Amino acid sequence: MFTKLRARLTYANVMATVAVFIALGGSSYAAITITGKNVKNRSLTAKDIKKSSLTTREVKNRSLLAQDFKAGQLPAGPRGQQGVKGDKGAPGQDGLDGTARAYAWGGGADCAAVVFPDTCPLHKNKGVAYIIHVGNGVYCVGVNGIDASAPDSLAIVAPEESSSTANAFAEWRAVNNACVANEFEVATFYQPEMNVRNEADNGSVEISGPLTLGGTSVSFSITIP
Repeated sequence: MFTKLRARLTYANVMATVAVFIALGGSSYAAITITGKNVKNRSLTAKDIKKSSLTTREVKNRSLLAQDFKAGQLPAGPRGQQGVKGDKGAPGQDGLDGTARAYAWGGGADCAAVVFPDTCPLHKNKGVAYIIHVGNGVYCVGVNGIDASAPDSLAIVAPEESSSTANAFAEWRAVNNACVANEFEVATFYQPEMNVRNEADNGSVEISGPLTLGGTSVSFSITIP
């Protein structure tokens, strides 16, 4: 039997049989194709991708973000146009804010009443309840939560105006004459000029004169530290 089989094995028969097996094997290999369905999501790592193998063709257009690049790798864009200038801010409080417990500006022509008392408008105000004009150049100032008669009370008073012929003054009276004890009593007045002796001894130099109360047009500022 083997003799008959050997007699039939020729070179052509053997090569034809090998070709059949190669064809079958090639067909089976070509039928196996790996796609995204065959890969578990988020299972591939950087080690699974050959270095320098990905190109721009494999990256979706406009999908990368600036944070995907190392700092300094992306060039800066051109400088934009200057924006519109903002609105001017509100005026400050002339340095009175800070740590002052209260302050206000008032008096003067705003409350030059013929009949007393007269309530004066408050300007640049913080914590001052009222300013009342009670007489010629005399004002009573009430401050929220601060008693002027307390030992630790302090007020800083300054005139807010002057004239070409006289100097304006304002003072806080430590002992009230026209106001109640818990109010700050402020008196304003002018100090006009007067003639004094000079080197020529002709008395033509005018520098100052006696205090004159009743400067009802003098406005003042009061600050309680």
